[in-house]
Amino acid sequence: MKLLFNPTVEDRNWNLDLPQPEARNRIIEWLRQRSPQLITATDTQIVATMGSRFLTRMVGGAFSPARWVPVAMLIDMVDVTSTTTRVSVRLADNLGVTLRKGAWVKLVRRRFDQIYASIDDLWK
Repeated sequence: MKLLFNPTVEDRNWNLDLPQPEARNRIIEWLRQRSPQLITATDTQIVATMGSRFLTRMVGGAFSPARWVPVAMLIDMVDVTSTTTRVSVRLADNLGVTLRKGAWVKLVRRRFDQIYASIDDLWK
């Protein structure tokens, strides 16, 4: 049984015909355009947060625009070969302790879909 207090988490993976440094550079540029708070950034992993806990709580999750949804992001980049990289992205809502049901879950899913669609565009 899923607990209502657990954060919503979703993973996606891409196998790219790019060397790992090129994939990392594209991701870093993508992040710069979105003004995240970088927690750590190494050659193979990036941890960042986006959105605003404060604004989401002040207005209420059901009434917040998707861009305010606080999201924690873990990005791993692994060389498969010298010209192929596997990129794994894990997104989790980062609101803290709260009930997760109904309109909030739909809003989080919509935000995740927006982020993943934007990342998909990086590889085209």
